[in-house]
Amino acid sequence: MFLSTLDWITEDLLKKVERNPALANKLTDPKFRAILEQVGTDPLKALSMIGKDPEMQKVMQEFSGLMGEYFTTLGDSMAQGVSLLPG
Repeated sequence: MFLSTLDWITEDLLKKVERNPALANKLTDPKFRAILEQVGTDPLKALSMIGKDPEMQKVMQEFSGLMGEYFTTLGDSMAQGVSLLPG
């Protein structure tokens, strides 16, 4: 499955995250990483974790927006027969 590997993470995506101070600073935050893990395994638990923390709500909103833009661009390029993915 496409998302079960990390093949979809491109250099461009990493640069966008690094350019966003709110996200870049949270990448090493154990709480943020735990929420991201829960998003993939137990989304309801992730929501409950986010709901209790206004700062994390803002960070996840920014992260979701960035990921939405990224996957839209990725999907559009694939629909045009152009792959932005490495390899």
